[in-house]
Amino acid sequence: MRHFRNIMEDMTPQPLTDKQIKVLKYVKKRATPPTTTEVALQTKMSKMGAHVLLTRLVRYGYLERISRLKLVAERRYRFLTDVPT
Repeated sequence: MRHFRNIMEDMTPQPLTDKQIKVLKYVKKRATPPTTTEVALQTKMSKMGAHVLLTRLVRYGYLERISRLKLVAERRYRFLTDVPT
């Protein structure tokens, strides 16, 4: 049941945390889309923590996950909007 609650929480956007705002600003100012590892290094968090944060921002509509090849181990994220749709 706990897992189901976490999924439902991800479906409705919550107010952004300071870390989420920091990541959005970082992705927005980059010339090329950053990888999960680059975001983790920039925000001084673990790679798994950065992945979870980025995944939530994708679900909320702030970022888009892109990859050039299906076999690429690192996912890249592109900034979409300041206000989710």
